[in-house]
Amino acid sequence: MDFITMLVKLQEDCGVADLRMPDYGIEPENLKPWRRTQRIRWVACSFVTN
Repeated sequence: MDFITMLVKLQEDCGVADLRMPDYGIEPENLKPWRRTQRIRWVACSFVTN
């Protein structure tokens, strides 16, 4: 089985497959600043490791 299939199975087995971020007050707008920060870190990291 591939990674995604096993991840879905693990989520189902652990009873967390139906959890959604909005159920806990996390909305897409809250992730935008974090996403930009992480993109910058990944780019910087790829220069260091390559």
